[in-house]
Amino acid sequence: MNDRIFRTREDRMCLGVLGGFSLRFGIDPSIARVAYAVVMLLTGIVPLLILYFVMAIVIPDAPPGWEAAVRAAGPTAPPPPAWMQEPQPGTWPPAAQPASSPSQTWPAPGEDATAAAGGAAAVGVAAGAPGAGATGAAA
Repeated sequence: MNDRIFRTREDRMCLGVLGGFSLRFGIDPSIARVAYAVVMLLTGIVPLLILYFVMAIVIPDAPPGWEAAVRAAGPTAPPPPAWMQEPQPGTWPPAAQPASSPSQTWPAPGEDATAAAGGAAAVGVAAGAPGAGATGAAA
């Protein structure tokens, strides 16, 4: 994947800056232009107008064939880092660390969570066993 940003030759309204950004990031050029215009109005027009012309000077024109290649490849994004990926269904901790006891697995659908954890402590609290959360002070 080419990480460079170029000004477009085909999809230009003014100088091709926002068309190049939209091709690079895989968004609709109209959305990029409207968003830039809204932010320009909210920030007082002049700063982003100057930024647009600076980008038009700094960002080079697209080489011949670049736009067609980018459109053919479509938007690409790198895979998310490992810490953002979903764990394997039904296990905790994630698969990288083996479970040390049966209490570290999620209950199966329809199974009671207290039965999956062994049930002894949780059942005693639920049944109102003596000393299970009560301080002994009666009103």
